[in-house]
Amino acid sequence: MTVARSAQRAAEHIAELNKRITETDQRLNRLYDAIEPGVAVLDAPGLKESIAGLKAIRDQATADAERAQAALDSVGN
Repeated sequence: MTVARSAQRAAEHIAELNKRITETDQRLNRLYDAIEPGVAVLDAPGLKESIAGLKAIRDQATADAERAQAALDSVGN
């Protein structure tokens, strides 16, 4: 596999991770928006776990994207 192809695949992977981050943030914001007016109650069964799970997905995707971007940047230098 050529360096250019590897870089392209890395860039595609980073884009996919960024999409996952954005989608997860949107889901979290919808949950927060439901909590504020009282549509959803923070003490509802599973809500805290859902929020924690979404945050974990977002944080892992962010860390993965940062590592992939650093690796891509080091190849470019």
